[in-house]
Amino acid sequence: MVHQKTKPRNRSEAEIAGYRDVLALVHARYIYIPISSSSILTLHKRLFSYTSSTWGGQFKDSDNPIIIEYAGGRQEVCFQPPAAYLTPQLIQELCADYNLKIILKLFWI
Repeated sequence: MVHQKTKPRNRSEAEIAGYRDVLALVHARYIYIPISSSSILTLHKRLFSYTSSTWGGQFKDSDNPIIIEYAGGRQEVCFQPPAAYLTPQLIQELCADYNLKIILKLFWI
């Protein structure tokens, strides 16, 4: 899989192939990839390009808590990501903050 000599045979391998391609792209072209919501969604779409997923390249449309399920059926939320409706704005703010810090760093060094 890593050396691109075989095609993915299942979902796990398809996801690995997507990660491989995106990491190769980032390593080769990082200087040209703007830190923006659009770039993140484009990379996300490429991550899922080997899968049958239809949501690659889109923000989530439902909440997705990370839940531990114990023997006996008891469940516990171990991580609650931001709500789906907040995610686009949070990503936009994250990118803006990162880009501002880069600009400030360039001018203050």
